[in-house]
Amino acid sequence: MKIAEFIKKNHIKPSDCIYHTWRQPLNKKKERAGNIRVIVWKKEAPKARVEYTCPECGFTGYLETIWKRPFFIRCEKCGFRISVPRMKDEIKRERKQLN
Repeated sequence: MKIAEFIKKNHIKPSDCIYHTWRQPLNKKKERAGNIRVIVWKKEAPKARVEYTCPECGFTGYLETIWKRPFFIRCEKCGFRISVPRMKDEIKRERKQLN
């Protein structure tokens, strides 16, 4: 909820962001679990604010880090790597798995 509060407090619109996403990452079993929300505000770039629930252990955390591609963070509790792939790459990967 920290990102939602930050957006509300600073009256941030989509056009004020370099990047903003809210997704369900994959765990080790390749199942969607947990969630991750990332926002990069133009005024603070390249700082990314990240709020997540680890898909592996369920830990909920918040951190601020440098935004760069490929983007990923590590769970503060279990160390699981939570990646945020480009949407285009993620869709391609999912289509390959279906075929």
